[in-house]
This record gives sequence, C-alpha cells and structure tokens, in this order.
Amino acid sequence: MATTTNMEVFNAAAMLNKIVPNQELKIGVGKVFETEQMSFYLAQVGNEVPPHYHKKSDETYFIYKGQGKMQVDQDFRDVKQGDIILIPKGSIHGLKNTGHEDLIIFFISSPAFDQQNDRFVPQTH
Repeated sequence: MATTTNMEVFNAAAMLNKIVPNQELKIGVGKVFETEQMSFYLAQVGNEVPPHYHKKSDETYFIYKGQGKMQVDQDFRDVKQGDIILIPKGSIHGLKNTGHEDLIIFFISSPAFDQQNDRFVPQTH
C-alpha cells in the first residue's frame, strides 16, 4: 500500500543564489518555510545583524558557514560554523561577522517571524 507524504526538501546552496539583501534588516534573507507555529529562514550576513529584540517569538540561530561575535543581552561570545544559539524572546541580540567572507546562518522563529509587528530596536540614550 502506497502512502503519500507532505515532505519538502530544500537546498541551502540553491537558496543562497536567490537571496536578496533586505535594507531594513541589513542582511540578505530567504524564507525556507513557514507554518503557524514557526518560520525557518536562511540569511547571508555581510557585516552584521544589528541589535534588536522580539516581544513574541523565541529564535534559534544555526551558524552554517563562517564566524562571528554573537550578542544575547550582555553576553558576547565568539561563534563559528556548527554552533547553535538559543535566543529567548525579549532578549536584545545581534550578530557581527568577524570573518573574511559572508556569514551564513539559518534561523528559526517560534511563533512565526513577523517583521512588521515583532522586531524592535533597543532605544539608546
């Protein structure tokens, strides 16, 4: 008896060729997929992901290629290929590329990422 599946397969290298820089986010972002519970993105970081926070969603970054300096609140750490970073909602976070090539990351937001309503830049005085 044959069964059907809803499986989808995505290729990161092919997706990287289609990424267009987002001037507001300051990085190139491509949506892999989205459900009501989460969204999954591939991002190309030339210089940095500026510090920001989300009131509604937790995020997880996976460093696919390259190296950088990750900030989560007042904690700054060096990160490299293969590292996974958990970012709880409400935490100010940013990522600076410290290598000589683009930093490639996957990030997951749960619930799904809402750029217009759940991305805030911390106020500086």
